[in-house]
Amino acid sequence: MIAVTYEMVYCHHEKFDGSGYPRGLKAGQIPLEARIFAVVDVFDALSSDRPYHRKRNHEDAVKEIEKNRGTHFDPRVVDAFVQIPEAEWRRIRERIAVRSADVVTGHHDQPIGWNKYSRILVDLCSFEKE
Repeated sequence: MIAVTYEMVYCHHEKFDGSGYPRGLKAGQIPLEARIFAVVDVFDALSSDRPYHRKRNHEDAVKEIEKNRGTHFDPRVVDAFVQIPEAEWRRIRERIAVRSADVVTGHHDQPIGWNKYSRILVDLCSFEKE
């Protein structure tokens, strides 16, 4: 589990077309978990308020992900991602908010290191490895 998590985090800035970093991996060279994490990470960044930008609405965030299908992101992951209805993303965010509050108050049942990306990853990853 730790090795998979390490590879997922380490490789999530790789791009499907090979133009990413740190190793310049391309397509299937990038671990599936990292390809999924890349989409989820960008979606979270786009759809959340940040110090450097206001959050985008769901539709605009999804359009940005789709625009980068096949270059930044694995087309199969994008295809799976866009099938998740906006209402499901709201439910995921609500569950994450509850879990985050539980972690802050010490009432959590997840191991240390569990975070919102991991939860979304589990919810998004519905197809088998190549």
